Amino acid sequence: MPNIKVIGHDELYSIKEKKPESVSISAFDPKRKIAINRSSNFISEVCSLIPKHCKVIYFSTARILDNATEPRHAAYVENKVHDEIQLRAFFDNVSIVYLPLIIPQSREDKNFFIETFFKNLKSRSIVFDVSLDSSWNFIHPSDLKIITNNINKLTEKQLLINKKSFTGHDFVSFAKQLCSLKSITYGDKIVRYPEAIKTNVMYGEYDFFSNYNWLKVLDEIYG
Repeated sequence: MPNIKVIGHDELYSIKEKKPESVSISAFDPKRKIAINRSSNFISEVCSLIPKHCKVIYFSTARILDNATEPRHAAYVENKVHDEIQLRAFFDNVSIVYLPLIIPQSREDKNFFIETFFKNLKSRSIVFDVSLDSSWNFIHPSDLKIITNNINKLTEKQLLINKKSFTGHDFVSFAKQLCSLKSITYGDKIVRYPEAIKTNVMYGEYDFFSNYNWLKVLDEIYG
């Protein structure tokens, strides 16, 4: 495993003295998730402080790979694409790692999909505006080590996903373990996220299906 030091925003200006060979960027201004803003001071500062020859790894969203973007994600996707273009224009060796839904570890880790599910579950209801045959791919934060352990194998565009996606039916099964459901409401449209695999793939190792402990932890967070 490479020798990796994680730094915060307040340590950014000390990075020049550290002379890194590889840099991983996961920071993103939360305000840019809801409004288009092509001026990212953080990305500009990274470009000015890190040598051009450095290997740069930028964590992005798998929504970029979908054919269509939901309106509520449009600003987030556009800002991420702009950051990607900016990094590629400056650095010689950039890998963009596209991630699906990341499992929250606390309430501060905002995830609209997860929050909505548990909000409805409080009233013993399940509400999907799409078919229960729809599926969503999740990555556990512990699986991000796969990226840091395989820096030299990363391609320009790299997708990190779990081998198996979670369906609406899986969420219903979990909910029935917790409570007696009053209602299950769902639509007809089938969606898959990510929509399609169009780039090189690495697979996470976290087992979401041997038990539902990860969902029970989320229930404690949002319950």
